Amino acid sequence: MESLLNFLTERHEVELWVRDHLEVDGSMTVHEDGTVSVEGSVRPKRTFKRLGRLMVKFRTVTRGFDVSGTLGEDLNGTPDAVGESLLCSDMPNLRSLAHGPREVGDFVVANRCPKLEAYGMQARPEDVRVITDSVRLKRVITDYRTAMKETFETLREL
Repeated sequence: MESLLNFLTERHEVELWVRDHLEVDGSMTVHEDGTVSVEGSVRPKRTFKRLGRLMVKFRTVTRGFDVSGTLGEDLNGTPDAVGESLLCSDMPNLRSLAHGPREVGDFVVANRCPKLEAYGMQARPEDVRVITDSVRLKRVITDYRTAMKETFETLREL
């Protein structure tokens, strides 16, 4: 988990920020360190779409997590684990999937993100399932899968 220095950590502030900027469909828990877990799904409200980034850090979301249409440059603050899908389409400033979830249950959708340059999620190649209309991103993911398969094969031989 990344450092919490750039996030709200006071329980009351976290609850207010989430209520003002995100729609939570399900139950939310704010942990002692200020991180948030959701039994359900999360999507942005209009007020969040004008912001550049999440001000709270999520631990887990059991269903979908959607940051589509926002102005963030990366996925900082998104959950470490998403039970179903991660949606991050229509993000004109998104440059990287770095800081994204380590685990995504179903798929990642990253359409219409013109600045997306790098695929930074950590996963085994066979676990990476991405739906995108970007030819460049598909090439990056294919290269990533190939490199990771070669690395795993080399490690098995040792």
